[in-house]
Amino acid sequence: MTADCDHFISLSELDHGEAAQRIAAEQIQILIDMNSYMPGGRPEIAAQRPATVQVSYMYPATMGAGWTIIF
Repeated sequence: MTADCDHFISLSELDHGEAAQRIAAEQIQILIDMNSYMPGGRPEIAAQRPATVQVSYMYPATMGAGWTIIF
């Protein structure tokens, strides 16, 4: 998956606040949450609204959160 990206930055070593700050600093316009509340998910990052548009992908129901659009 990373080979298909023009630019890839791992946020795995950052805490939730640091990750949100990095996303905002990189001026990410669209943030896609691939895990939501699944194991390994970090919805706390999206809760800080670091990107202009944030979507939750492949979650079978609503996250019940106002910061995402469900597809």
